[in-house]
Amino acid sequence: MSSEASQGAAPLVEHYVSVGAPSQLTLLDESSAANWQDRVYAPDILTTYPPSRPLPSKVALAAFCLPSGVRLSPARRPPNFSCFVLTMGDGGRLYGHSLAFDEPLDPAALVQLPPPPPPDPDAAVADADADGSAAAAPTSATVAALSGGAAVFAPRCLCVLSRGHFPLAFKASLSALLSMVGGAPQPLPLETALSHLVLNVPAPRPGGPGVRFAVGAAGHAAPPLHVCCAPAAELPATDYSLGVLLERLTPNALLDLFGALLLEQQIVVVGGDAELRVAACELLLQLIFPLRWVSVRRHHRRRRHQP
Repeated sequence: MSSEASQGAAPLVEHYVSVGAPSQLTLLDESSAANWQDRVYAPDILTTYPPSRPLPSKVALAAFCLPSGVRLSPARRPPNFSCFVLTMGDGGRLYGHSLAFDEPLDPAALVQLPPPPPPDPDAAVADADADGSAAAAPTSATVAALSGGAAVFAPRCLCVLSRGHFPLAFKASLSALLSMVGGAPQPLPLETALSHLVLNVPAPRPGGPGVRFAVGAAGHAAPPLHVCCAPAAELPATDYSLGVLLERLTPNALLDLFGALLLEQQIVVVGGDAELRVAACELLLQLIFPLRWVSVRRHHRRRRHQP
């Protein structure tokens, strides 16, 4: 498997990205929440691998991995798996598979405080120092000072970007990687498992044999995973059943969606489950096979060259 990847085969994983709370938390918006733990802070890219491959917009990646921003909590929340799609400049798709979990926030991390309300001129005169200058309100404080030493948890997201959409395999891979982050000592370092997944595992070829791989050391790895691609002329393989649509849409609604897809109308898929939203979009695209959805960028490019 590693020899095939070294001979120029396309990688299964284009990038590994870690997104979470930076060392200085900045407000994502002018939240009016009175408690600093209830405010929303901006996420940041913490780690990327490999550094040699160009990475899409870091701002977009951070927003897709943690769409609700960095929301703090006094207790750990259960891990959450989600998927998203980035449309590249050439019209190709880059699928993101992310697993978010909570980890303790560094007590020394700085937290941006909201700007104070406009000062009252009379109060400013009363509180002025002996030299006539008023004391300025602090703009940031450490987590330890704000929490009084209590533990505070912030979300962190492990994400792999791939040209193929293999949610089940990547969910198992990320769960295995999560077991190496802050858990019991592992016989295989996290960096070794990551480098193997990103550098040595090739992407399956359309119509070719499947690719089997595992994440972790022998005896501690997740069960072997298998990914494959259908031939180019056949219906693309997917981890989801068409029942996802049939259970949630009436026959008339499904026919309306089918017609809108053929007419290239704008469609908005709304739902609280990020993994299910992407599944619905992929299944809708299968409804029009062998036709293919024309992206907005390609459509504009074609029209621009018309006389």
